[in-house]
Amino acid sequence: MLDKEVWRRLSPLPKETAELVARHLVMSGELVDENPQLAYEHAKAALKMAWRIDVVREAVALTAYGCGNYAEALREVRTVRRMSGMDVLVAVEADCERGLGKPEKALEIIAAADKTALDESQKVELAIVESAARADLGEHETGLAIVEAALRGINPEKQSFEYGRLLSVKAERLRKLGQELEACEVEALIPREVEDAEIIDLAAEAEAEEQANPTTMRGTNVALAAQFPVIMTDLDGVTWNGNTATPGSAEGITKARELGAKVFFLTNNAARPPQAVVEKLAGVRITADVSEVVTSAQDGAAALTKLIEPGDKVLCVGGEGVATAVTAAGFQPVDTASEEPAAVLQGLGFDVGWKELSEACYAIGNGAKWVATNMDMALPTESGRGIGNGAFVSAVKAATRTEPVVCGKPEESIYNLALSRAAEHLRSIPEVAAQVEAFEEAAKAKREEALKNKAAQQDPDELLVKPTEEEIAAEKALDEKMAAKRERRVFKHHAVAIGDQLATDILGANQAGIASCVVMTGLTQPRDLVLAPQNQRPDFVALNLSDLALPFDRPELRQRGWWYCGDTRARINGETIEVRGLGALEEGAELSLAEFRAVLAAAWYAREQGTRIRCPEFSVVREVTRVYEPEEDGAETLASPSEMAPRAAETNTVPEENVTATPTPAVDETAPTDSVPAADWGESAILEADS
Repeated sequence: MLDKEVWRRLSPLPKETAELVARHLVMSGELVDENPQLAYEHAKAALKMAWRIDVVREAVALTAYGCGNYAEALREVRTVRRMSGMDVLVAVEADCERGLGKPEKALEIIAAADKTALDESQKVELAIVESAARADLGEHETGLAIVEAALRGINPEKQSFEYGRLLSVKAERLRKLGQELEACEVEALIPREVEDAEIIDLAAEAEAEEQANPTTMRGTNVALAAQFPVIMTDLDGVTWNGNTATPGSAEGITKARELGAKVFFLTNNAARPPQAVVEKLAGVRITADVSEVVTSAQDGAAALTKLIEPGDKVLCVGGEGVATAVTAAGFQPVDTASEEPAAVLQGLGFDVGWKELSEACYAIGNGAKWVATNMDMALPTESGRGIGNGAFVSAVKAATRTEPVVCGKPEESIYNLALSRAAEHLRSIPEVAAQVEAFEEAAKAKREEALKNKAAQQDPDELLVKPTEEEIAAEKALDEKMAAKRERRVFKHHAVAIGDQLATDILGANQAGIASCVVMTGLTQPRDLVLAPQNQRPDFVALNLSDLALPFDRPELRQRGWWYCGDTRARINGETIEVRGLGALEEGAELSLAEFRAVLAAAWYAREQGTRIRCPEFSVVREVTRVYEPEEDGAETLASPSEMAPRAAETNTVPEENVTATPTPAVDETAPTDSVPAADWGESAILEADS
């Protein structure tokens, strides 16, 4: 059975993938003693789907070790240490060196190990390996002394597994020393194991994990750019503000590429053609290719391919980027309705006025298809909020009483366009390819079962009728279309979209089923995030793009309503936000990024329970210095269901500080609560969606 910590480690994976990986890990653990080769195959199957997860690498290490593949096990042990920062497999590492004929190296590893960081069972395993290494060198008496010293630290009354292991090794050492009678006496003391049948309900375990940590925020145990091989980042407010680079943007993009990620730049600004975006990126020290730039104008032009014929005329309303996208898509750009265009593509243009908007109205009135590149009502500029393309589109809507096809963020189409460009990169990743293959096999099995059921219900004479060539071609085309949609759904779980605006960047990613990450370098302020509606809450929260190179801690709910993130914690007390070491959150306060994540988890969960929250304006920085009093008894334990609800107001808001909250104006909590469309990667969702 997988414990809570393993489920937490699997949390960055899509739900269905996590369950598949979990099944392999369970089988790997169950079989490692009786059939290590089969256990190894299960671990390798999990590795194909989750090679960035440390517990999966640990399973490969242990099963390879069980099979005697010591060189591979040694590599995996060191990979686990590098990924997790922990040295929990030091005994396996040392024993692998023994297996490779290097007992001296094994003893060096044991001598260098930090034994204070090991639990009792790990210390026992280390003692057993050390004893064996001494025996390899012919030092049987020293090996016996090591085991006896370890036994003195074990309570024989508990009849534990570790106690039995040590007794077994002691018997071996005694025999090597010619003390057969003593060895038999020791063996008589070894506890006999009682095998208990265990029923494993993975779905129940996953549900229990979700209930124990009810937050939509996600975490990674590797760098974000290592977890997601495709990164879709916004431009304004993320990579630059006006003509100035945002902090950490160039460094973050560079590091993401070093970690193997493919970076795409998504923008709703249709005025600039891709080459102009590349040149502006170069001005903030970010290199890019035009193929990595995805504009809302390109998205709009792609939409036109489904509405009109190749080579048709398109009235372009907007900046240079609109006409460039139309030409690249194989259409003929025009600028007047008198040329009888088949469609209108309307995007942002800084010179758009009455004449251009009227030409659009004339063409639409004459029956032209109409596509809008985006519906942003305002455009952030260095002088303030200017008119966005959405305002111009609204004017045309009012005049024509017609609705356009809308593209750009927050529509799903622009994310699909980016994914289509990332397809080759994603297919080259073994983990992604294995997931696509697994779901294609599931789709094939489901289709065969459906055909079998259909045949059983048909009249025998109908079975003799052969389909026509047209029917066969149509069925093949449908199969290819559905396979492409299934593949795209797999791809989405390996991409993260980064932005600064909740109503476009984050909402769009959430609606598309792509992981979302907000950065605090643009329009969104910390208070905006605390009060964000459900469908605009990001999966990840970062200061800036430099966080692409870092792992993300996931907040955890523990006792008395405290949400922990790293070594910080926050909770909702009545209507007040409290932070450990700070007390009640007050106007102008400064929080660390970890504290901010804990605050968000606490606030979002409380609001889901119907709690009204008072939230002042505050700022967020990377780190702050806090002086903490010793933890209260039980503060580190996980919450029980009865302790999960936000706490009613207490006399002392934070016990260790005795800080009294300063009242702030109440916030009208009328934000919408529509749920984020589930990124449910269940088999039925993959096979039936978009049918």
